[in-house]
Amino acid sequence: MSFSSLLIMLARKPISLAEHHEILCQLLDLTNQSQDPNLIIYTLHYGSQYYRKVGRFEDATEFLQQALGVCGPKHPLRPQLQNELAVMRSDVAPELEYWIFAKTGPLLFTHTPTNQLNIDEDLFGMFFAALQDFASELSSTESQGMGQKRISQIQWTTGESFLIYHRDIDPLFIVGLCSKNQVLEQFYDDLRSVYLRFFFTFEEELNRFQGNVQPFLNFPGKNFS
Repeated sequence: MSFSSLLIMLARKPISLAEHHEILCQLLDLTNQSQDPNLIIYTLHYGSQYYRKVGRFEDATEFLQQALGVCGPKHPLRPQLQNELAVMRSDVAPELEYWIFAKTGPLLFTHTPTNQLNIDEDLFGMFFAALQDFASELSSTESQGMGQKRISQIQWTTGESFLIYHRDIDPLFIVGLCSKNQVLEQFYDDLRSVYLRFFFTFEEELNRFQGNVQPFLNFPGKNFS
């Protein structure tokens, strides 16, 4: 079967996971026969993106590793592949306590092993969303060229801190509770890894989110290894 015919089959809806996997294998056979490095790299990258979206992270990691093996040091896609592989390899400590919210405040997912806070999580999210809106509005009233302000940390007098991570282009944000016994910088790095993993896993669902949180409930929040 030709390369174009296989691509047409991939675009067909619906298609099962097994069918998708079989077509990807055939595509890789054809690209390897062509000995065109760019074609091999982009096919492997497509495969990694697909497996990441369906939650098959081991397959996604393997495809990324293969793509990097073909990539030369100056290939334009190499930095992106390296960044995606770093996210896929993230191994977040199971004690990490965090809440993931839609940009407007509704709770999407939470992992609270210590259960320290007895709170209304939707109000909690709306509070942090309002804080970010306030910071953004404050930025717009100040001189230009300073960049948009974001609140990234709220510290209690008891030593605990709420850390917030968010990218302006994404429709979500994450809040983590860092205890006084945890290293702030490491906690923030872990929080960022959770955020990116969640975003990459549910990018399509997040972009069309209208209140249904069911798709997010199977997120592997405790361990990404």
